[in-house]
Amino acid sequence: LADLLTKHHQDFERIIIVTESLFSMDGDDADLLQLVAFKQQFGNVLLYVDEAHAIGACGKTGLGLAEELGCIQHIDFLVGTFGKALASQGAYVVCDQVVRDYLVNKMRPLIFSTALAPFNVAWTHFLFEQLPSFAARRQHLNQLSEQLRSQLAPMMTSPMPSQSYIVPYILGDNHRTLNLAQHLQQQGYYCLPIRPPTVPKGTSRIRLSLTADMTETELAQFIDCLRKEIQ
Repeated sequence: LADLLTKHHQDFERIIIVTESLFSMDGDDADLLQLVAFKQQFGNVLLYVDEAHAIGACGKTGLGLAEELGCIQHIDFLVGTFGKALASQGAYVVCDQVVRDYLVNKMRPLIFSTALAPFNVAWTHFLFEQLPSFAARRQHLNQLSEQLRSQLAPMMTSPMPSQSYIVPYILGDNHRTLNLAQHLQQQGYYCLPIRPPTVPKGTSRIRLSLTADMTETELAQFIDCLRKEIQ
């Protein structure tokens, strides 16, 4: 990216860097601070960050990875979804007034989509107000995630990429991945197999997504079950 910006930034009036903050397959974080540095280095760069998997789970008040890293003020388009941690539907973009007015008047999916139900709007608003009070839940989720990553890493032949509550158990082989997912589901664990082209060839995995209402005992039971299945 640095090479591309250096080579091409003078060829365009405006460049928008688009990224997720927390990536959904590897569970790794984008280097938002480096992206902010690029924005400050090249005056015609804007930054678009999708917090879909980080909203509610990251940050002091649950506003996402950009809040956690202290760089929200440098994000030009802060995007997220209501359909994951907030258990609702719809999405949002935080931007300046000029961009907002442009999107309201020009964005076809907004213009031609049915409005959200009032119930969902009220539920989303309620949960957003509650996010700051969930700090203990976020800390608990972080502890569970660290525990699972540390237990799975020695079982994998490739490095553990995750830095979050999304923890991939990378097996590589498609058939082995499908069989393990089926066995785990038979034991009551909703674990889905992820295969190419969703992920690169040779990196088929069971994608494990933890929730803050899990207990340490429940996680330990799952890890024991997983060990038995792969022996």
